[in-house]
Amino acid sequence: QSYAAFHTAQLLFENEKAPQALDICNYAAEKLPENSFTTQCRQLAKTITAQELRVSLPPHFNRHMPQIQIKGHNLKHVYLRLYKTTLEELTSLYKQSHRSTLNDWDFLDRLDTSHFNAFLTKTPFSSLELAVPFKEVYQNQETTFQLPELEPGFYVVFFSLEESFSKEKTPISAL
Repeated sequence: QSYAAFHTAQLLFENEKAPQALDICNYAAEKLPENSFTTQCRQLAKTITAQELRVSLPPHFNRHMPQIQIKGHNLKHVYLRLYKTTLEELTSLYKQSHRSTLNDWDFLDRLDTSHFNAFLTKTPFSSLELAVPFKEVYQNQETTFQLPELEPGFYVVFFSLEESFSKEKTPISAL
């Protein structure tokens, strides 16, 4: 029974029927004898109910109407902090964690997680709480948000599912 429950739930989940898959997983975890398939059902239930956040910039960024794309599931709010920075600061941070020389501009797309505190301890240029208008629970969805107009320069944007931006409570991502 637990074998059938797990594989049925997995098929439902893969076919975007997450609520039904979750019901089966919960039933298996509560009512069926403990074995590897009930354990897999519990893992699948965690996957279905977990919050997931992926953030990106559109291919054609416009500083007068800057936008961010948010993809994920089980989100209600996303918190954003925008920090103004300089080329010198970004170069210095890169050199602290990489021994190679700068041959191109690729380093501007990468901020090592060990350098997050260099920004998160400062006062942000802007902070926003974005209410995410996802319609279906447990489903991967996508939305776009407008940011405030930006002056020319360099910026780092941090995203979190918690207003505190605590790395111990929730993952933090940056662009």
